[in-house]
Amino acid sequence: MTHVAKFLLITILTSITMLLYCSYLLHEQNAYAMLSNSNYSANPPTKNLTFTKQGSYTDSHGMLNIVGVVDNVGITPAEVRVGLNVTQKEASEPGIKSSDHAIFTLIQSLYGKVIYPLGGAPFKFVIDPSHYDVHGAAFLASQSWKPIANYDSMLRLNYSNMASHQDGLLTGTAKNIGQLDLRDVSIYASAHDSTGKQIDSVKSTPIPIIRPGEEVKFIATPDPAIRSKVLFYSCAGVDLNEPINTLSVGNGKFIAYDLQAIAKVIDFRYDNSTDSIKFGIEHYNPTGGPLTFRLAQLSDHHTVFVTMDGKPYPSVYDSKATITRDGKTIRLNLFIPKGEHEFVIRGVSDKGTV
Repeated sequence: MTHVAKFLLITILTSITMLLYCSYLLHEQNAYAMLSNSNYSANPPTKNLTFTKQGSYTDSHGMLNIVGVVDNVGITPAEVRVGLNVTQKEASEPGIKSSDHAIFTLIQSLYGKVIYPLGGAPFKFVIDPSHYDVHGAAFLASQSWKPIANYDSMLRLNYSNMASHQDGLLTGTAKNIGQLDLRDVSIYASAHDSTGKQIDSVKSTPIPIIRPGEEVKFIATPDPAIRSKVLFYSCAGVDLNEPINTLSVGNGKFIAYDLQAIAKVIDFRYDNSTDSIKFGIEHYNPTGGPLTFRLAQLSDHHTVFVTMDGKPYPSVYDSKATITRDGKTIRLNLFIPKGEHEFVIRGVSDKGTV
């Protein structure tokens, strides 16, 4: 077998391993915490946040690294922090054994500030083994549930899951395919060895800003102690600040807006020819859910017209529960049916009427 044929065979087998591993993340995770709560929409159960099998290694500085991934198998975006119980090895007073020291908890954020439904993010604890003993695995320390729209689809990643041959790097490009500035963008991933085991969690240096249409390079580096063992990366994701709530309409003018929905937002943009904000959207709840949209009211006569999938949205002007104006803000309370939909909100800028 030629060297080229061997390389192609290894690449195919590794890709299959990676796909099976990502499937495993969604279906074979172990939950470390559970909370019963009947108010599912406001307080989803913490069983919706699950841990994959955790790994550990000693880095080039002799520090113990504990790595893992938290996945969101629910339908609500979550902000998560994980904990790890440790005790100090040194006795603080004569006659006190290290085993008598009280356990305390180290708290760490995930590499992604928000994990969306059917998504996840890695974490890493770095422990000095000469000073601390670790007790048990990392666990869910806190979580909060947020109606934060997911704009990640506006950033297109181009990378190979295969680690670079010599240094084990994850390299690629990130392109802003939307019309909003994306700020403080980092790309993270889980690093795996030839057996499929996660051996590190990596995150690129934050990119301060990616303008619409701009494409930038990124690099995520594993620890030198294990980089020779890194074969492939899985489940790469994006950590970014929410886009600033202004949308350029040209000539130095902007529309201020606010969108709240537990949904994936696709191709969010302004159309100058129709004075419209257009976007695709899919609610994470399989049966659909609410969408709240606010924008500035520019005059007493300023109103807007909404279409969904090319048809007028029902009762937009007649129902007080659907649209309200207070002289400063126009507020739309809409419902997103199940599946993907295209919304158009016309009359959003200085024209004032439809």
